[in-house]
Amino acid sequence: MAPTTRPEPRARRRTWLVLAGAAIGAALALSLSVTPALASTSIDLLGTFSMVAVTNGASYAQTWHITSENEQTGAFSGTDVGPTIETFTGVLDGRSFTSTGSQPGYDWHGVGTVSGVAGTLKVSGTFTDSNGATGKFSSSQTSAPATQEITGPVAASAPAAREVSGPVPAGPPGNADISTIASALPTPAQAFASTATVAAGVGLSLGAILLITFPSQLFNLTFQENYAEIREWGRRRLQWLQRKRERPDERPDPEPEAERGPERSWLGFAGVVLIGALAGSLLNPHFGLTTATLYGYVAVVLAICAGAAVPAVVTRLYLQTRHAETSWRPHALPAGLAVAAACVLISRLSSFEPGYLYGVLAGVAFSAKPSAKHKGHIVALSALTTITIAALAWFAWIPVSGAAKDGGSFFGLVVLDDFLASMFVSGLVGSAIGLLPLCFLPGWDLHHWHRGAWLLCFALAMFGVIEVLLIPHNDSHSNVPLVTTIILMVVFGGASIGLREWFASRRRHAEGRDKVAFRQRVHELLTPAEALAAEAHVQPAESAD
Repeated sequence: MAPTTRPEPRARRRTWLVLAGAAIGAALALSLSVTPALASTSIDLLGTFSMVAVTNGASYAQTWHITSENEQTGAFSGTDVGPTIETFTGVLDGRSFTSTGSQPGYDWHGVGTVSGVAGTLKVSGTFTDSNGATGKFSSSQTSAPATQEITGPVAASAPAAREVSGPVPAGPPGNADISTIASALPTPAQAFASTATVAAGVGLSLGAILLITFPSQLFNLTFQENYAEIREWGRRRLQWLQRKRERPDERPDPEPEAERGPERSWLGFAGVVLIGALAGSLLNPHFGLTTATLYGYVAVVLAICAGAAVPAVVTRLYLQTRHAETSWRPHALPAGLAVAAACVLISRLSSFEPGYLYGVLAGVAFSAKPSAKHKGHIVALSALTTITIAALAWFAWIPVSGAAKDGGSFFGLVVLDDFLASMFVSGLVGSAIGLLPLCFLPGWDLHHWHRGAWLLCFALAMFGVIEVLLIPHNDSHSNVPLVTTIILMVVFGGASIGLREWFASRRRHAEGRDKVAFRQRVHELLTPAEALAAEAHVQPAESAD
C-alpha cells in the first residue's frame, strides 16, 4: 500500500499562525473602536455659538446663547439671535441633541451632533420649521465658561441611547459636497455608544448566521444535484442573448479568456469598475449633476480599485510562500454588477444610508491552481485583511470627516472623506456577501476547508455590518433597513427550502410516490440525493432477506 502524504507540521503551523495573526488583527481593529466609545464624560454646552443656517439656497447668520444646562438630564436652553430673537430648548444625549425654538407664529425643530472640546465646540445638524422648510446649520463656539471637558461620546449619567451618526436625509451638515456614504456613517464612538447596543449587535449577528447557514446548505445541495437542469433552464430563458452572441457575421470565434490580450482584460476591468461606481453613486438620494455626485463617484472608483488590490496582494504573497506561479491578469466580474444593482435597489427602497455599497466587481486572476485547502487559506486571509483595512480606514476617516465638513473645504479632502468611508462600507458589505457559504462564492471554499475559520470571518463581517451600518444610531435613521435585511434572510431561507422541496416532489412523482409522510418529506429534504439513492437500494435487499 502506498504511504499517504500529509502536510509538513511546520507548514501547517505556519499557516495557522498567519491565520491566527490576521484574525487577531481584525478583532483588535474592531475592538479598538469599542474601547474609547465606552468612556464616559459630560459636555458643557454653556456659552455662545456663532451659527450659519442654510435653507432654500439662502444663508442666515445667527448666534446661539446657551445659558442653562442640566448635566443630569441633558436639558439645555437659551436664546437664538438672528433676524429675530427667540428662545429655544433642547436635550443633549451623549453627543447628539434635539432642539426646538419658537416665537409667535413660528417654530422649528432640529437634530444634530456636538464635536470638539470646551471652548472650541462645534454644533451641526439639520432642521425643519412650521413653514415646511428644511435646512442645515453649523456653528462654532466663540466663548465658554472656564470649565474643562474631557472628549468622549457618552456622559456618565446618560442612558444607553442612540446617537446621531450623521444628518437626516435633508443633506449633510456644513458641506453639501459630502456624499451620504460619508455623512451617514457613524463614528466608532457613536456605533459602540453602549454595551446594550453592542450586545444587540452580537445577538443579531448570531441570529443572522443561523438564518443563513442552514438554508445555504440546502441551497448548495439543490444547486449541485440539479445543476444541469438549472443551467439548461437558464440557457432557455437567455436564448435570445446566446443567439446574439453566436452570430457568425458579427462576432469571431470566442477566444479562451486566458488567451485574450492584456488590453482587452484591462478594458473589461475598467468598464466594470466605472459602471459599478456609477451604481454605488446612486446610493446617494441626492444623485444628480452636482459636485457632490462627482466627488462621490471618484471616491467609489478608488474604493473599488483598492478593494480589488487587497485580496490580490494577499493571494500573491501566499502563492510566493508556497513557491507557486504568481503570474496574473486583471479580471472583470460582470455578475457583480447585478449584485451591486440589487444592493442599490434595496438600499433606496428602505431609505438605508449609507447603504449597501458592493464593490466586488473586479479582481486579479492568477494562473496558479491552488488546492481546496489552499483556496480556503487564501479566502480566510483575504477576508481578515479586508476587514482589518476597512476598520483602519474607518479610524482614519474620523479626523478627515471633521475637517471635510467645514464649508469650502478643499475638494481633495472631500474626496478623501468619501473614499475612506466607501472603503469601510464596501469592505464590510463585500466581505459579508462574499463569505456567504454558497457554492459559487468564496465563502464556500472557506466553509468547505474549515468551518471554524469560516465562522470567525463571517461573524466579524456580519457583526460590522449589523452593528455599524444597520442598527440605527440616531432618531433620523429608522429600523427599516435592519428589518428589511432580516426579511431578506427569511425569504432566502424559505426560497431555499421551497426550491429543494420542489425538486424532491418532482423526483417522488417520477418514482410514483406522490403520497409521502411528513417525516419522510423532512428526511428527503435534509438528505443528499446520493444518500437517498443508496437507501433505496438497501431497502429491497433487506426485504428479500
